[in-house]
Amino acid sequence: MASDVEKPLKPAERQNHSRSFELKVASRRRRVFELRCLGYKIFQIKEKLADEKQFWSEDTIKADLRSGDAKAYLEELERQQFADIAMEDDRKVKLEYRDRMIERLTPKKTPDPAIVNNVNQQVTVKGQDNLLEEYADVISQAAEINQSIPAICTGESVDPKAAAPVNGEKRTN
Repeated sequence: MASDVEKPLKPAERQNHSRSFELKVASRRRRVFELRCLGYKIFQIKEKLADEKQFWSEDTIKADLRSGDAKAYLEELERQQFADIAMEDDRKVKLEYRDRMIERLTPKKTPDPAIVNNVNQQVTVKGQDNLLEEYADVISQAAEINQSIPAICTGESVDPKAAAPVNGEKRTN
């Protein structure tokens, strides 16, 4: 898989930094990971760090969460989770947590936007057809009512077969 391969470092990333700088970066990343594990979103992490007098951009926080340190931290958490599952005595609990782990580690397939748009268009067209049918029914009912208005006003029969022709000719049905 191409995504698992490490990208070559850019010239700026190849620099040898001082030990104190590396410790500061590691400390910041650890704090970002801790906040992320607590469920904070990126903008919330930025606000929390600002409360702690550490002012970092959202891009820096995103880069920390995508860094190799983050991947190593995630791998360690997964290893610990697998160990905890393996040490559990209750088979039902073991299977439950293993099932959750598999579900979370399995990539989710996102729907294809072209298919979603096609389905939305089909639903819209079907909805318009139903409206057109209802509209046609209302018009035909109105036409029937309009035809029988003179009969209703004069007290004559409303049934078109029983009604006398308008021009005096004999009606054939």
